[in-house]
Amino acid sequence: MLRFVLIIWFCFSLCALSICQTDAPSQTGHVDIKVVIVDDLTPKPVALTDFNIRGGSFDQVFRTDADGAIHADLGTGSYTLSNVNALAFKEKTYKWTKAFDIRAGQTTTLTLTQEDATLADKPAARVISDEAKIYQQCRAGVVTVQCDGGHGSGFLIDKRGLIVTNFHVAGDSDEIAVRLRKGERYAAKIVSSDQKSDVVVLQINPSIVSSMTVLPLLTDAESPCVEGEKVVAIGNPLNQETALTSGIVSKVEDDALISDVNINHGNSGGPLLNMAGEVVGITTFLDPGQPNGPGISGVVAIKRAEECIKQALTQVDSLTPPSAEKLPDVSSVPIADDMLTTVASKLSGDEPYFKSPRNFRTYVETPFQSAANDIKFQQEWRKIIGRRYKGKQIPKEMDLPHGPRAFWTKYVGADTAPLVVIKAIPWPQGKASNFWNHVLLGPSAPRDQYELRDDFQKMELLRDGAVAQPILRERVRDTQIYEGYDNFIVDTAMAGVYGYDPRVFAPGGKLELRVWKNDRKDYTAVKIDEKFRTKLWNQYRDWAAIAGPYDQMPVAPPALAKVAAKDKLTPATEVVHPKSKEEPSAPKPVPPSSTDPKPKPPTPTPPTPAPTPTPTPPPPAPLVGLLDGLEPDTTAMDARIKKVDTALGNLKAWDSIIAIKTSATGDFENVENWAAIHDLLVKAQVRGEIEIKIRRNDNVITSKALAH
Repeated sequence: MLRFVLIIWFCFSLCALSICQTDAPSQTGHVDIKVVIVDDLTPKPVALTDFNIRGGSFDQVFRTDADGAIHADLGTGSYTLSNVNALAFKEKTYKWTKAFDIRAGQTTTLTLTQEDATLADKPAARVISDEAKIYQQCRAGVVTVQCDGGHGSGFLIDKRGLIVTNFHVAGDSDEIAVRLRKGERYAAKIVSSDQKSDVVVLQINPSIVSSMTVLPLLTDAESPCVEGEKVVAIGNPLNQETALTSGIVSKVEDDALISDVNINHGNSGGPLLNMAGEVVGITTFLDPGQPNGPGISGVVAIKRAEECIKQALTQVDSLTPPSAEKLPDVSSVPIADDMLTTVASKLSGDEPYFKSPRNFRTYVETPFQSAANDIKFQQEWRKIIGRRYKGKQIPKEMDLPHGPRAFWTKYVGADTAPLVVIKAIPWPQGKASNFWNHVLLGPSAPRDQYELRDDFQKMELLRDGAVAQPILRERVRDTQIYEGYDNFIVDTAMAGVYGYDPRVFAPGGKLELRVWKNDRKDYTAVKIDEKFRTKLWNQYRDWAAIAGPYDQMPVAPPALAKVAAKDKLTPATEVVHPKSKEEPSAPKPVPPSSTDPKPKPPTPTPPTPAPTPTPTPPPPAPLVGLLDGLEPDTTAMDARIKKVDTALGNLKAWDSIIAIKTSATGDFENVENWAAIHDLLVKAQVRGEIEIKIRRNDNVITSKALAH
């Protein structure tokens, strides 16, 4: 019996021991956690960030070390890891929640990235980038440089008004203006230049730079920067003002930097800055990618410009600074969209032009005229498309956008600025040999060749004898390449594009345009008649009522104003004046082009009646002298060719004479070519007045000429 009791007691002891062992603390394991953000293929540790680990009754906060790691010993079991606060990185917020298990005597490893996180609902706090800080710090030191060839950028390097830009921006310009901001435009002049390095230093009056920021130059370092270093460019590309672009330095050369920073036309001359706000180079050129790449940017290293800058700093104190007087700028009062549409709908859509200097065509462009051209094009397009659908509604995808202009057009170069732009464009003239070829060779004659005979030099617009300062002043190359069935031209010449405030054309003053050509010291004067000026002013009348008076209206000296008041305004006529005189002198003959035949002594001819005004577009110049000297001898023929070449000077290359009416025929007779014209006139032995029909595009223009 005793033995049985001992056995029972022993069994109960074993059970108790087992129960005690079950209630004892569990064994532990280890966990290694690492949290990183992968940015540009580079893992960046999430350092010094609080994470919470929970499991059963366990709840504790751990902080990551500098490597973004957490190391902890935990009891066996299941746990959950989560960050205490959402992590903000590059305008996103990340929230991690990760479950894991701990096994006795084992190490659990966790590596978390943004791929394991969820985006938090709460937006990240706004982060101001280093690029933005550099832009805000340096933008007040960057300017727009306006010159003959267009515009570029520049930056202030000294409180004495010194501005650095590229030589190709301003080095060859006769007149230079610097625009600090809207309404603040001033004259500038060249202090020093280095054409080989493409660097020039300008000066504006020191009194106007007090609010500007002088940009520091990084010239002491052996290398201005290293490959892979982040840089920013500030400039005025295309139609923008002080735009920021950023990138990295792709390659460092001895005197240049190659970068992927996006630059465009207008950026030239602007600063390239490192993240310390120091100028490391001058943005200069773009090597565009072909056919599909974005291209790379070229920058003149600031050390290359060091000598030119030192020269300017040395001699600036001995120079007289430019004037501190403001130059006219584009009005801050825009043309409202509804005003633009209303006025444009009342215009014909034809491109207006007036009497031009010899070998030029002078156009006038306004925002209203451009909008009218758009409206006219839309109307013509709908007529053409409408024929395909026989009066039915044109499908939406085939129609053109119409109605008010989109708000963003003003940011992409749309011509909505309140300006009157006058363009003096070289106009193709037929060579003297064309007529000779047609007369002698007939149908087998080669194609007619046209040429440009004069280069634009400069232009002045006078109101009552006082010169109006232009807001836009450009002298640009005009290249014309045209290959037609019966004529062609391959030539280039300089053209002029000037822009003026519309209020200069307000009623009450007499207007005259003066144009200088080539290297001549005399000019061609064209009076702008009242009828043309009134049509132009009517476009801007409502806008001018809102904009108010023009504070830079040209005012003539008393002596000139008195003379202008006596001068009767007549329709535009071309008169050449000596440079030294303000009043018109007697007309001078224009010397023939170097390509003309050797001139013969002029034969006296009866005075030519003034051409009768015709609807737009005006007819080409009257063909005076076309029939002079019909005798077949070589001398007379040579003289006649010269006269025809001069008379047809205003014909476009694609014009064609289609019919002639003479006193002998009594009605128009169709002609197919120059040989037919010659045969008709010789056969009829015409004298007196003739009429000629000319086809220009889809229009037929009639012009009268005097035959004698």
